[in-house]
Parts: sequence; structure tokens; C-alpha cells
Amino acid sequence: MKVLHINCNFVTNGLHNVMRAEMEKKGIDVTMYVPTQKEYESPADNVIIRKCFKKNHRYFYFLKQNNIMKALTDSVDVKSFGFVHAFTVFTDGNVAYRLNKKYGIPYAVAVRETDCHAFIQRRFFLRFVGRRVLRNASKVYFLSEPYKENIVNHFMPRKDREMMEAKSEIIPNGINPFWINNLYTERNLPGDELKIIQVAQIKPIKNIETTLKAVEKLNENGCRAKLILVGKKVKDETYNAIKDSKYLDYRGFMDKEHLIEVYREADIFVMPSLHETFGMVYAEAMTQGLPVVYTRNEGFDRQFEEGEVGFSVNAHDVDEVVSAITKIKDNYAEMTARIPNLATKFDWDGIIDKYSEAYETLACDKCANQ
Repeated sequence: MKVLHINCNFVTNGLHNVMRAEMEKKGIDVTMYVPTQKEYESPADNVIIRKCFKKNHRYFYFLKQNNIMKALTDSVDVKSFGFVHAFTVFTDGNVAYRLNKKYGIPYAVAVRETDCHAFIQRRFFLRFVGRRVLRNASKVYFLSEPYKENIVNHFMPRKDREMMEAKSEIIPNGINPFWINNLYTERNLPGDELKIIQVAQIKPIKNIETTLKAVEKLNENGCRAKLILVGKKVKDETYNAIKDSKYLDYRGFMDKEHLIEVYREADIFVMPSLHETFGMVYAEAMTQGLPVVYTRNEGFDRQFEEGEVGFSVNAHDVDEVVSAITKIKDNYAEMTARIPNLATKFDWDGIIDKYSEAYETLACDKCANQ
């Protein structure tokens, strides 16, 4: 069976190419269609990248959708596919919905942070599109429980909730196999100075200032601590607001081969992002035995039981971040002993098996109904 992926974020998020490559290894016949506003070189024969809209088309949703649809149907034999997997609701999912109505091809759709915050919250006049896409999907994927609850219980009308619950599934993102292949289990108790690490692009949404304020408060309370910050400078004003802190150790951007050594140097990973679809860096940090502090009701929340690998916090509450770090420090040996094994939840091998099973089942349902 041939599967069509529609993924407008493929170029900007490297994990999707990892997913595609891992699916190929499993023998899944996937074609990736990537609508973009710029020209990009394709990394593989089964990745079709098409420049089919302009930047200002974000203000003309249905024109943009028509362009994406035309470029797709001009590029592939749509009727040759048995299933479609759309990676967002509004940009990719509406195309999958239109393919379903025209050709009868079943589809699954994933709900992302962009769907919730950029479309549902800000473009209320398009909400009917999102509800239509979700109602007609054979399967709806969520990265975490909070996003599922928000969509099922608040976005969808009451009459649709039972149906949505039945076809919804939580499947987290996988991480680069490099991290799974290099699990680190030799954690020691923190030394005289507690080393907090945050790995993030330096921009407001990553909320680095709150992390740094928590580190400053730890020092005020008699716990020596510093923040190791790794990431690319994206917003100068964000960097300028933190750069002079005596508790900051900024290391710049690092590739994974160097980052792994810094993870092993650190004691606790902290990132109270304002919004986060998933947050791969939490999972990466876990593979290196690091307990994690993450934002309540965002993407990583409820991947595990509270206190199992770390704690959720209110992103705006410095005292709560300090409390979470203190609780981790007090239970450090017990937590770090189990964390690397729990990180294997994010191994693509098992995740892709779940997708593959759904593809086969739902495509077979289509054949049986024809």
C-alpha cells in the first residue's frame, strides 16, 4: 500500500525527515508532499517539494489551499495512494479532506501547536474548516494529552466528542536515533554547584528569563547554581535581557555530537516554554539521564506521571520552577536511575509500528467499504 504524507513543516523540522527515513527502513511505501513558499532541494526521491504559494498568501487561506491542491495533483497520481497522513489540521489536513471527498481516500490528521494557537485562537473565521477536517478524519493524532483534551472537550461541539474520543490517539514524536543509541546511565549526585541546562533558540517563547530567575533565586536561598544555555540567538532583545547575569553560562549553538557532552555535564534540564507542541529537547535530555522541568498543559506534560521523570510548572511562576528543581534535587538518585530507560518511549521504531498498523487497518477499511 502506498501512503501519502502531506507536511508543510517538513523542511523546517528535521525530525520529519528522520521519520521518513525510518519508515523506509520498515518497508513502508511513503511519498512526502511538501508545499512551500520557497525553492528547496529534495533530500530523497520520495520527497516532493513544491513552491506553490507566497508569503502574503497566509492572508488568503482558500487561495493558498487551492494552490497547494493543484501542485499536489499535478505532481503525483493521487488515486494510487491508499491512505493520507496530514501533519497539520489547517494547512495539510484540509487538503487531505478535499482528497477524501474527491477520491475517497481515508486520512489521518495530526494536531499541532500552530493549529491551536495560530489558527483556532486567532483565525476564528476558519474554525469551521478545522472541525470539518477533524470530523471526517479516520484517525486524529495528538502529541500529548493536554492538546487532545483542548480539542476534544473545548474546540469540538459536544455532539462530536464521543466520536472524536474514539478515533483519537496520542503518539509522541520520536527523536533522532543518535540519542537512543547513546543512552547515559552513569549519573552522580549533583556537586557543590547545581548545573541547570536549557537547550532552546533564544527567543521570547522559550521563556529563558524565567529559568534564569529561578537559578538566581536558588542562589539567594543558599543553593549554588548556574544556567548552562545552549541555542541559537534568534531575538537580540531576548539575549540582551539575560546576557549580563553572573549565573549564565552561554555556550552558543551546538550540534548533537557536542551537545551530548554538555547534557552529561549538567544535572537538571529546565525549559518552561510559553507554548510547545512537543519539545524534543526534553526527550533528548532524558536519554542522558537528566530529570526535566516542563510547562504544564503544553506538549510534554503528561507524557509521564508527575514526578516520574520531573515536574510540570506554571511557566510564569518562578517559585514553582524553584520548587520543582528542589524536589528533583531531593530525589535525584531515584529519578535518574529510571529516566534513561523511560526515554526509549521516544524511539522511532515503536512509534512507526503504531503508524503502520493504523495505515493498514484504515486503508483496509476503505477497501472493505468499496
